[in-house]
Amino acid sequence: MNKLLLLILLSSVSSVLAAADWSKSNLDVVDQFAIPSYQTLQKNSQQLIQSSQAFCSNANEKQFNTLKKSFHETMDAWQIAQIFRSGPAMQKMRFYRLEMWPDRSNAAAKHLRKLQKEANPDSLKAENFSKASTAIQGLSALERILYAKAVTPNDFQEKGKANFKCQLVQTISLNIHTISTELLKAWEQDFRNLIRTPSKDNTVFESHKSVAAQFLNDLNTQLQVILTQKFKRPLNGKNFRLTRAESWRSQRSLRNILFNLKASNELYKIIFLSHINDEKLQQKQQQLFEQALKLGKDLALPLQDAHQKHSEKLTQWIAAIGALNSSMNSELPIAIDIPLGFNSLDGD
Repeated sequence: MNKLLLLILLSSVSSVLAAADWSKSNLDVVDQFAIPSYQTLQKNSQQLIQSSQAFCSNANEKQFNTLKKSFHETMDAWQIAQIFRSGPAMQKMRFYRLEMWPDRSNAAAKHLRKLQKEANPDSLKAENFSKASTAIQGLSALERILYAKAVTPNDFQEKGKANFKCQLVQTISLNIHTISTELLKAWEQDFRNLIRTPSKDNTVFESHKSVAAQFLNDLNTQLQVILTQKFKRPLNGKNFRLTRAESWRSQRSLRNILFNLKASNELYKIIFLSHINDEKLQQKQQQLFEQALKLGKDLALPLQDAHQKHSEKLTQWIAAIGALNSSMNSELPIAIDIPLGFNSLDGD
């Protein structure tokens, strides 16, 4: 056989195998990680609805604590699923409707005040509420209500019945569950099919490698968000601003970051680890993840306490995430031969 023809055939076979490898890895992300993450989010948000209904039927301290527990469990699930910033999450503004943060213009406070002042029952109808300001539709708005300063169960009732504030809590909980259900359905059906069958006619993905490239962008964007928004905004030099932190009212700013890191590690292991031929780089990057996760688990505190009492550990954790981000941003794309594209934070 002609040597040139042999090289062409070998190159073609190699390309097919590479595509097949990415095809399997991409679907593994969908079936082993994305869909299970959204299933958990849907399940936990269903419990959130039930807890809000039980609380509004009998607004006591025990039911209030149960409701807040359901809030935390739903937020935990969201912080895992948050890594998927492409696809269904960006359709119909679902990502920001689930959690509008950062809220630089304080839109949530303004719209919540207006909504509660007017106390119009029609505004809480599902078809109307889903069209309301993004800032009041999701978890960040719910946190504002449940963790308002000096709030008690009495603030949610009037003459022994649920008042407008409690009805709003139920409406937000239902809206979160509705969006979660939409996301799960989209990943199970249309988006999974788009990932499974990339082509020139595919409206989103032209190749299996382009799917992997999107997951690479999601991974790097999440790590960048942790560093530039979740850490840098509140910890801006010597001017500590707790109110700029994500979920500061419910004292779970660092808890969110730990869940983000767990999701980042899971995505990395499922799709990218096996495509790295350099064993030393594999070991290095796994150690970077392990170190970042360990430091985070050791710092299971509210952000303000960590900043005031364990600033050195907090600095070490940020540095570890920075080293991880640097490797994912520079070494990983080269190792898997996928360039890192633009992400939603570019230009900010």
